[in-house]
Amino acid sequence: MPGHEKNFKEQILNITKQTNTVLTHTQLKILDVFHETSAHINAGQLAELCREKGVDTDEESVKQMLDLFVRFGAAMRHEFNMDGVVSEEYEHRHLTDHHDHLACVKCGGVQDIFDDKLEDAQSDTCRANGFTQLWHRTVIYGICSKCAGQREPTLPLSFASRGERVIVKQIRGGDTFKRRLTDMGIIPNLELEVLNNDGPMLVAARDSRVALGMGMASKILVSPKRD
Repeated sequence: MPGHEKNFKEQILNITKQTNTVLTHTQLKILDVFHETSAHINAGQLAELCREKGVDTDEESVKQMLDLFVRFGAAMRHEFNMDGVVSEEYEHRHLTDHHDHLACVKCGGVQDIFDDKLEDAQSDTCRANGFTQLWHRTVIYGICSKCAGQREPTLPLSFASRGERVIVKQIRGGDTFKRRLTDMGIIPNLELEVLNNDGPMLVAARDSRVALGMGMASKILVSPKRD
């Protein structure tokens, strides 16, 4: 958050002097706006925020500055894969903190998490394998509580997200269609894992991979599995 790291802006300006990097008046304004942010932000969002504050700039110029902040060790760039759509976002890099991320594949929201047990488990795994850890980024993809609360108790399988585990509740269609699914190993109360939802839909049913057309998947009603 702003002010979390002492003299954040001053440190950036010191690095520009040490590296003979000259920032224009507009670039200094972009630095000011980024310094005031605390959340994950992409170049387009920061450019819009700059313009709201009266800074005359565009997305490409802002991205160049964000990449400069990354090179200076003042920002971190993350790529989040939201159901096949890659989102490039930036955040402050604080020297005294490390955190991981929860990324919602529905709304695209990213939440920072601080968990000592998770950090210890990763360090223990490295030591057990004789591996020297330098750095890591952990991203857990899923569905945030807000998006989960907006979902119906049951939904067509075609609406499920990649990586989601669901339980088959009902199969719509005639006897021939139901027998076809039974032959494929898909029956009520079966747990499925969605491997791909970008047509055809690919699911794991027990120890088999099954490909389904979106029309077929829309007739299979499922409920999200709760841990």
